[in-house]
Amino acid sequence: MSETTNVFAFVYGTLRPDGWNHRLIEQYVRHAVPATAKGILVDLGTIPALIPGDGLVRGVLLTVDSAAIARMDKLEGVPHFYRRTITTVTFDDGSTTDAWVYEYADPIRIADRPKLLVGYEHGLPVFSWSSPHLL
Repeated sequence: MSETTNVFAFVYGTLRPDGWNHRLIEQYVRHAVPATAKGILVDLGTIPALIPGDGLVRGVLLTVDSAAIARMDKLEGVPHFYRRTITTVTFDDGSTTDAWVYEYADPIRIADRPKLLVGYEHGLPVFSWSSPHLL
């Protein structure tokens, strides 16, 4: 019997528990907690994309079996469409942890797309995506 390792992945779009692609990784998810990460969300039409920036992105920190990462990489088109990087994730109580996150691979190309701004917290813009196709 092989052992599995749990890893953290911050998701903000279709891989969230309320997103239509969550079903593709659901069997690997051990835990899900609301959290934020630094960045800006832009609207690509049917999906969001995270790009670097001085804002807060609302999403979900998933604890997943490490086998989920290969499946998520394939879905996210790593490294051509998105790239997987490490980010610091903040929980509601102020505590933090590091996690994988998928950033758009060519952020300059989409920097002029509409931003998914939902408000401000502590003087910072907050971004969030609402799926038009929730299951």
